[in-house]
Amino acid sequence: MESVVASCRCFSPLLVPRAQRSGKLVLPPARASVSRNRVQSGFSGQQLIRLHPGSHPSVKSRRLPLGAARAHSHSTPSAVPPTPQYEDLSILDNISRFIYKKINAVLAPYLPKEFDYLDWLPESIHRKFHNSEAAAILVVRELLHFGLYYYLFVQTDGLCKLLHRLYNLKFKETPEYGEETFKTSNFHVLTAPIQLLIVVWAVTRFIGVCAPLLRIPLAPGLIFKTRETSVVVAVTWFCLKWKRKYVDSLTKTYKLDAPRIIAFDKVVSLILYVIALSCIGEVNGFALRSLLAVGGFSGVALGLAAKEIVSNFFGGALLFITRPFVIGERIKAGSFAGYVQDIGFLQTKLLSAERVPMLVPNQNFINQVITNYSRANNKLLEAEFPIRIQDIFLVDKITTRVTLCLKSHQDVDSGAKTPVCYLKSVHEQGVQLAVQCVVRPSGGSEFYRVQQAILIRVAEIIVCEGASLGSSGEWDPDIPTMDFAIESAAM
Repeated sequence: MESVVASCRCFSPLLVPRAQRSGKLVLPPARASVSRNRVQSGFSGQQLIRLHPGSHPSVKSRRLPLGAARAHSHSTPSAVPPTPQYEDLSILDNISRFIYKKINAVLAPYLPKEFDYLDWLPESIHRKFHNSEAAAILVVRELLHFGLYYYLFVQTDGLCKLLHRLYNLKFKETPEYGEETFKTSNFHVLTAPIQLLIVVWAVTRFIGVCAPLLRIPLAPGLIFKTRETSVVVAVTWFCLKWKRKYVDSLTKTYKLDAPRIIAFDKVVSLILYVIALSCIGEVNGFALRSLLAVGGFSGVALGLAAKEIVSNFFGGALLFITRPFVIGERIKAGSFAGYVQDIGFLQTKLLSAERVPMLVPNQNFINQVITNYSRANNKLLEAEFPIRIQDIFLVDKITTRVTLCLKSHQDVDSGAKTPVCYLKSVHEQGVQLAVQCVVRPSGGSEFYRVQQAILIRVAEIIVCEGASLGSSGEWDPDIPTMDFAIESAAM
């Protein structure tokens, strides 16, 4: 019983007001109470009002009987009408009154007759309460409110899981209820926005109750504007999270269209932000139509001042529409070259061959010739081999054999361009043989590997035919001679 008394001591209805002064703030009850045993009074959200100097508030030093205090406080006339009720919920008032009566019946025999459970409050706050059931019912009712808010906040995740399960039972042939399935569903993105709304509702409720007690003036409609703004923010937050999840699933499914999907994602995000700001402005009373009218006249001046920004913006839009390159490709545009890492609305991020990131304004790509190396299916390979002037009569055999070797090579694309080997020039220092062919690897380490293999094979053929590489001197390496038919079959 002592633990019950200690835990519920704050609900005792016995209040003793402090020093008698004129014009003190009191809490008028909604209905007059007649006796302690049959109490019919309640507290339906009334705010504090100021009594006239002629009124007779209770005096803390002069203890009055409970019934007399109630009768006196309820019969005191007031020229100021009560303020509008704040979210009057009669069911919570009735529950609060019921809990108050039960606790009062249990604790009354164990507490002093003139016990003041608000004596610990500061003087400025203590004088705002009077000796009636209204204060106790206020405390109980607000505790019920915040208890309900806390319960809803904790159970938000469970509520979303329940909705996910009901959705699977209704629309899925093979319902799944695992934790991983829930986290990948659209119901998981509901949790954070709903919890945000609950927190805002609880905070505004607390401010609406405590502000009159602490004499803090609130702007008209501040509570409701704050809640309406929180609804807009929560809905926008949910839309952005849902869009992000949907875009991620699309990029995994359609990898080739990932750049267009990312562009669509950015455009939709921009539209959502604009709509959210417009709604917040309308909720808080900003005249958006007037701002748009003024913006129409100042748009030209603003456009001229922000010419570079507008050019970069439209340049980025053209990049998203025409797609001359996408993220991950190797390009060259004028003096800029590298791998594309990101394409933004105003600038594009490139990673150079030296692994140095570069931010290039989008307008630089509009009038530039863009070379996209990553989209090339093959690449032209060109090389020259110098031989001695006295080996000019071996050129015919060398070129024929090299051409046949290149045509049979598996990495040479003969359909794109016929490989050739020919005598390019003759001068006093020697003879120049040229080789041209198209190889399938278009870049990277694979291209260099194929290039090395082909050039070494051409050099071997030149030496095997009895010619010497170089414009002067003799070079006769020991290279094994192999039959041409066997060589062609091996290639």
